[in-house]
Amino acid sequence: MAAKKILMLTGDYTEDYETMVPFQALLMVGHTVHAVCPGKKAGDFVRTAIHDFEGDQTYSEKPGHNFALNFDFAQVNADVYDALISRRVYKVGMSHEKASAIIADGRGKHFDPDVVDAFLQLADEFHAIAEKYADNDEDLRKKAIHLANVIGN
Repeated sequence: MAAKKILMLTGDYTEDYETMVPFQALLMVGHTVHAVCPGKKAGDFVRTAIHDFEGDQTYSEKPGHNFALNFDFAQVNADVYDALISRRVYKVGMSHEKASAIIADGRGKHFDPDVVDAFLQLADEFHAIAEKYADNDEDLRKKAIHLANVIGN
């Protein structure tokens, strides 16, 4: 299996078995995992919780670990751009201009200013690449059928 680069989006007080365990397992088999949380930087921590099933269909919530983030959420601009402009089976994509404006507006708030500046300098190239690899109607039809099969509709 070829190693992959995986972006893991987590949040404060996340379920331990949904964050720590997959993170460690993916690293163990050779993948690169970037764990990020909105508003936090590499080296910051998020708390985890462990749900301990006590029996009789009840559980208690116990403190888990301080999970260390290893990547800055603010540096995920290409992924943000792609998520905003890409047409999906469940949404229409937004225009290049609107997506670029959202990223520019997040400069220094949600996104690292240097990364936003670099993105804006290369925005036309981002747009050209996105257009070249955009899903066509047939791709979306296949994805919609697959999604319906997965969720049982």
